[in-house]
Amino acid sequence: MLSLCRVEESSEKFAVNAGISCSNICSGPTVRWAHWSTKASPFFANHGSQPEAYKTQRKDDIRAEQAMLEAEKIRSLQEQLATDIQFMNERSAAYANRKRSMEPGFKEGDEVYILRKHIKTKRPSTKLDFKILGPFRILNKRGGTPRLGQHRTTNPRMK
Repeated sequence: MLSLCRVEESSEKFAVNAGISCSNICSGPTVRWAHWSTKASPFFANHGSQPEAYKTQRKDDIRAEQAMLEAEKIRSLQEQLATDIQFMNERSAAYANRKRSMEPGFKEGDEVYILRKHIKTKRPSTKLDFKILGPFRILNKRGGTPRLGQHRTTNPRMK
């Protein structure tokens, strides 16, 4: 809105107040300028509040006490919301985990089958190729990933 006001370059420090005044009032102290389609001033449309060009001095002691009370209300509200969110997360996890089963526990020496989704073979067609390869014997297990025996060009570590 600063481009709408004609402010000389020598008075740049007053440009902010001039911009607020231009976007705030139209004609007269009681009439506020509003766009015909949005029914709001440009400043209100951008910032969500109407600025005051000239303010009176406030009493700081009353405002400080009110600010402390508001801060305490906000802090207690945030704590309550955090406990509510934690409760809802635990509750939804309990409902979701009720339908889930535990993963099978693989041990060294077990035989497993693997899906041939990303494994290339020498077959002429993927339609005629096996969908499941194996059985493979688990050689050892480190972390959560078992190490399998070698099979053609596959990596021995399957996920």
